[in-house]
Parts: sequence; C-alpha cells; structure tokens
Amino acid sequence: MKRCSADVQLINSDKMERKIKKEESKIKAFTSEANNVLKFHLIDNDRCTSSEGLSTFRPLYTHQVFSSMEKIFGYKNLKVDIYLSCATFRSFLKVRYSKKLPK
Repeated sequence: MKRCSADVQLINSDKMERKIKKEESKIKAFTSEANNVLKFHLIDNDRCTSSEGLSTFRPLYTHQVFSSMEKIFGYKNLKVDIYLSCATFRSFLKVRYSKKLPK
C-alpha cells in the first residue's frame, strides 16, 4: 500500500497537534493567576501576634506588575504572602511553590 504525501502530512499534523496539547498542559501547570496567588497581610507590630495580621486581603488587579494577563509563569502551586508593617511599611515576602520550571 502506497501512502500519498497528503496522508503523511495528515499523520504528522495529528502527531504535532497531540504534542502541542501535551506541552500546553505542562505550561498551564506552571501558570498561576496573580490575583489568586498573592495575599497581603497588614501587621501591627505592637498588638498583633497572629500570622494573619490585622487585615488580610487579595489584590483586585495585578496588571501593573504582571502585565495585562495578570499571570505568573514558572512555578507550580505558587503562593505568595506579603506581610506589611502598618507602622514602618517594612515588608516580608514569603514565597512557596511545589516545583520550579527549569531554565
């Protein structure tokens, strides 16, 4: 049985499409919505002993830092906690993730 070039192109196209979908799913696992990942904690050093702080909130918009797509790429299961002192505005950054995308 002889294959014509159109059949070969169709087979190669199907293989390529499967490969692209597989790579897209890998990339999606390392992409996070910035609004869901970031969490701010306002801390009053004198009165607060809780790790949550006086006020805890997530940002509504992050496009100023993470572009219009508001996505963070390169980390799987990313969580970012930003602790801010109400008195001094000093900050502490706590970053957690299960896996980092290799360079």
